[in-house]
Amino acid sequence: MSYSQDSLNSSLLRNRVVEAGLAIAALICLVLVVYKSTRTKTEAIVPRPQYTADGKLPDGVYALLHEGLTQNQAKDLNERHHIFEVHTEDGEVELVAISMSSYLPLQLADTPVLANGENGHPMIGLKLARHLEPALERFTGQNKRIAIVLDDEIVTRHKVHGPITGGEIMITRCTDEKCEVIYAKLTD
Repeated sequence: MSYSQDSLNSSLLRNRVVEAGLAIAALICLVLVVYKSTRTKTEAIVPRPQYTADGKLPDGVYALLHEGLTQNQAKDLNERHHIFEVHTEDGEVELVAISMSSYLPLQLADTPVLANGENGHPMIGLKLARHLEPALERFTGQNKRIAIVLDDEIVTRHKVHGPITGGEIMITRCTDEKCEVIYAKLTD
């Protein structure tokens, strides 16, 4: 049986295209494996917070989604939110929603440090556990308003000015006794 030169060239070309396709597919798989292995080594995976057996939220830092909600607005939110009644300084009750999907546990590497800031107001320094450092950077890069929840209540709310690297959090602007409350609860 004889083949023409064109059919042989066509067959060779087809084989080379298939080989190139297989090589590209293998390269893509290799890149995905390397990406996944480096990602899991450098990024902390923080699961969604789970309510405790007695129905409380775990201590942590949560994305603050809505402040000053009405009762009707609060009813319209779904299970990805948790609503708190926060007592304001003027004695009013404010409804506040936090995210149940954007959370960072308060697992500390060291004892909190309570000090006075330049303005004379107290401030508190927290050092998160090392494995949470990448998660803190990602969390603070994505959320501009946060709430610190301790003992199933919002203790304080803060504005985030940018991603926090290195795992060290400095809580400032404590014009009332909130820094002392945070310190007491975390060192208790």
